[in-house]
Order: sequence, then C-alpha cells, then structure tokens
Amino acid sequence: MREWLAGLDPRERRLVLAGGLVLGLLLVYVLVVDPLLSAYGERASRVERQRADLVWMQQTAARIQQLQASGGARGAGLGDRSLLAVVDGSAREAGLGGALSRVRPDGALAVRVWFEGVPFDALVEWLGRLDREFQVQVKLITLERQSEPGRVHAQLTLETAG
Repeated sequence: MREWLAGLDPRERRLVLAGGLVLGLLLVYVLVVDPLLSAYGERASRVERQRADLVWMQQTAARIQQLQASGGARGAGLGDRSLLAVVDGSAREAGLGGALSRVRPDGALAVRVWFEGVPFDALVEWLGRLDREFQVQVKLITLERQSEPGRVHAQLTLETAG
C-alpha cells in the first residue's frame, strides 16, 4: 500500500490522504458519535417522561392524603338508622320512590329491593351514593331492560358491613 501511495503524484497523494481522512472521520461519526447522541436523546426523553410521571404521582399522593385527612369519601355508615330505613329514605330522596315497588329485609345485614321502570342512570347514581355515604354495597343485582330507552326493572340485594 505504501508503494502504491509513493508511486502517486504528490497532488493525487494529497487527494487520497484527504479522502481517507474524511472517510475515517465519517466512520468515527457513524460508528461512535451518532449512536451516543441517539442514546443521549432517548434517555433525555425517558427522563422527561419520568419527571412528568413523578409530578402526577406527587399530585395524586397529595390528593389521597387530603381525602384521607378529611375522612375520605366514605360516610360513617348507617348511624342509628336501620338499613331498611336508609335504603327506603335515600331512594325516595333520589327521586326513585315512584319506581320503588318494595323493600324487604334479607337477614340482619341485608335488604332486597325491587324497582319497576327505574331510570338506569339515576339507579347507578343512587347506588354510588349509598356506598359513599352509608357504606352499603350491592351484593346481587338483576337488571331487565325495558322497551323505553334508559329504563330497567331491577332487583337488588344490598348489604352493609355491620
């Protein structure tokens, strides 16, 4: 290779050496610098995503602590009222009294409730309120769709922890 290079004109030799230098620099860039820059960019974007996640987690943790300090979203239970009275009264307060066909005790900690043609959305909101305010959960639910949109016949078994 040295003999071939020595046999070239000085101008051609400079051109070949300059081309070799450019090719060498290009190889260093392609094989070393570019992968390093790409890895740095990926890690920087990953760090930014993790920082955003951290901010969200800190905000959520603060909200959870605030809810825990205020007693959370849960009520104090039934108080001195019976489950039957709470279910009947809250259903009437929620505007479901017209659809309420009967309420019957089902053991010491549960009641069975029947609704005829009750608006589904109102029923779900009422069940959410029972859970939040009185710690009454649905143990069993049977729904039957009606011909009128948004209305159902419902049979529920509701229970409280005690």
